[in-house]
Amino acid sequence: MIIETMLKGQKNLDVLNTVIGQLSDGIWENSRVMEKYWKNLKIETSCNGEILIITKPFSPFESRSQVREFFAKKLKAIVKKEKEWSNPDIQWNRNCNIKLSYFHGETSVSDVYEVYELLNNMSKYSY
Repeated sequence: MIIETMLKGQKNLDVLNTVIGQLSDGIWENSRVMEKYWKNLKIETSCNGEILIITKPFSPFESRSQVREFFAKKLKAIVKKEKEWSNPDIQWNRNCNIKLSYFHGETSVSDVYEVYELLNNMSKYSY
């Protein structure tokens, strides 16, 4: 299954790749429950630059919206774990510009929050 994210750019690519990285080698590294997810997901960029989430045929996902929701929930969980384990100053909101160390690249909380909202189709803001 191919999930169109309507996201473009290296920063958004870094944000989504972080989810797979944290599932396989980070926060959920030794979790057998998460293994079925990261082994059946990959992130690619289409010829027009849109970031796509690709699921393999035997993935545990039943719909595109389920994949988008899964990624959004994991993004929020990663930020909350970094707050809990490393930086109590982190706030989960669109205005927090604290750089995150659990994410690839130069990623701030506001960058992650933007992707979270767009994946959930809940943004009333223009990004």
